[in-house]
Amino acid sequence: MSHECYLCQQPIQTVIFSEERAGVSYDSGYCSRCDLYQTVGDFPSLSPDYVELADDDIDEGHIFIQTKHKLPAFRQWKQKVHKVEDVHRSENSPEKILDIGCGVGGFLEFCDPLGLDLYGFDASEAHVRVAAKRFPNVRLCSTISEYVEEFPMLKGSVEHVTMWDVLEHIRDPDSVLSGVRDLLSDSGTLFVSVPNGKPNPFKVKLAKIRGTAPGLIPWEHVFYYTRKSLREMLVRNGFNSIKVFGVACYPREHGGVSEIGRQISHVVAKNTPFALQIGAIARK
Repeated sequence: MSHECYLCQQPIQTVIFSEERAGVSYDSGYCSRCDLYQTVGDFPSLSPDYVELADDDIDEGHIFIQTKHKLPAFRQWKQKVHKVEDVHRSENSPEKILDIGCGVGGFLEFCDPLGLDLYGFDASEAHVRVAAKRFPNVRLCSTISEYVEEFPMLKGSVEHVTMWDVLEHIRDPDSVLSGVRDLLSDSGTLFVSVPNGKPNPFKVKLAKIRGTAPGLIPWEHVFYYTRKSLREMLVRNGFNSIKVFGVACYPREHGGVSEIGRQISHVVAKNTPFALQIGAIARK
């Protein structure tokens, strides 16, 4: 049975890999025309491993992954987008920032000293319970429209929208990106960070050699964008002034020789098509 590419609607002929969850197999296909890796067939409407998280799952290690783990990339966002070292809160009209898929609030915590008006939502109840303790504008939502119902003043007034490791989970990126455009002010920016799909064939080959699953969780990461496909997705949804680049390495909590090698790989590949993590900045 053939499946259509989400971007170009042409048949996908190539299945790159398959992985199982709870006895169900999920296939990841590749569209050579769009350079887009995507889960084909049936899959859950929301990322199951994510939305099914329990309070006990939000331990110190989990919080680290959403906070200090991403600090180098958060600083990269500040340098590329915010570009201000010290910003004091304005009593008049501070810039609004909306973090879609805010998790436990790691990026909102980073932005708190920058004088921004902080907003965020997430589809995980466990995450929201943590984030909302510190950030009162955080809500449990799975769509932009749900969130805007409570904060209608955001339409056309948000200066910064961010999605950290979120867009690859989104089943209908057109709907989400259209919603983002409605929220952004005339000078506003969208920032996304996603795992790069370009190295996937090599990861799959290495997994076969090792006799293991690739670990690319296609029921969660339903899209693996590349520089080309990420740009095309943004253009398709009316964005311009698009810059796509390698994202700074997320250092792991425990070091060692393997972690040193991993960080070196990030640095070497960062400015190539094979950067392990890619980001984009775009305006409407």
